[in-house]
Amino acid sequence: MPPPSAKNPPSDDAVLAVSRRMLAIGVPALPLMWLVHIFYTWPLAHAPHHARIAPTLRRHMTWAGAGVLVYFVAFVSWWAVFATHRVSMGPLGDSLVVVDVKGT
Repeated sequence: MPPPSAKNPPSDDAVLAVSRRMLAIGVPALPLMWLVHIFYTWPLAHAPHHARIAPTLRRHMTWAGAGVLVYFVAFVSWWAVFATHRVSMGPLGDSLVVVDVKGT
């Protein structure tokens, strides 16, 4: 079977299967996979030959986008709290640091 191209687009079932797989793989803490999923399926969700599955792809992209946003907010919040309160954590804060930072 030849690879998909502009003249030979992937079937709707194949696109949905890849979309579901990418969404499921991103669940165990891989927001990068969700971001790749969004960039991969964006053109497919707006292609006229995939109009039948476009609503499902858009739903998958919405869930992936929400997951990326949640992970990003959680990471930035953790980083901000840890960066500003590491010294006040005492030995626990020092043990959580990979690179030993000397001083205050």
